[in-house]
Amino acid sequence: MAKKLISSLINQTGWRLLAKTLGVSLVFGLLILTGFSFWPVFLFFVFMGVVYFSELPDRRLFRASYWLVSIGSVLGASAVLSFPGFPLKGLIGVFLALIFGGFIFLVLGLINLLFKNRNIAYSLLNIALIACFSILVFYRWPGFSAGLVLPDILWLLLVFFGITLLMKEFLVFEGVATGWNLRMISWSVGFLACQIAALSLLLPLGFINAAAFLTLFLIIVRDAILGRLRGFLGLTLVLRELTIFVVVLSLIFATVTWILP
Repeated sequence: MAKKLISSLINQTGWRLLAKTLGVSLVFGLLILTGFSFWPVFLFFVFMGVVYFSELPDRRLFRASYWLVSIGSVLGASAVLSFPGFPLKGLIGVFLALIFGGFIFLVLGLINLLFKNRNIAYSLLNIALIACFSILVFYRWPGFSAGLVLPDILWLLLVFFGITLLMKEFLVFEGVATGWNLRMISWSVGFLACQIAALSLLLPLGFINAAAFLTLFLIIVRDAILGRLRGFLGLTLVLRELTIFVVVLSLIFATVTWILP
């Protein structure tokens, strides 16, 4: 235990990444203080670009996660802090900056091989990004009117491209798909995500439950695809995934108030 502690303390890579994380967290905190006006947001993304391109060539493997964290954090923080009369905005801003820093440290650590078990670290990052992305898109849902209009189409395209990028990155990281096979699988999952998202809006779930429903579905699909491509999608795995799906889905629907017409 003592050797592991000493090793972690003298790990220069870890300290360098921690310094970068503190830097981007500070810049993000300053962005929150400015109220998300144009130039601070522009300079924030310039700074994030400098940090991104200063990393190793392997950064391309985690490009989707890095930029989805950056863009999603700005949109999410602006949404949270836009509530009128929201109490303790200063403390909430600090909390959001710390969460943003945690995500960035995880991505930078994966790029720089900081973690001994990259698969577990990346799986946690991928699940967290799917969940946060789902919450954000349902919170920003424009509201369907009679027929599809431009805001609805743009919202569905956002769901499609966001989930497609995350799924594609996951498959590339796991090394189970390439080329046309990779594109077809990621596009198919993105299309299914659009269908589930649209279905969720027809139910009285609320944006949190709808996001949980979409996240649950995507995690089950992701694990099933990984199992199929690696050749261990057996009856035991299928029954386990179905059990998890049914149990969690039951908990989601149990919190919904159903009103009969």
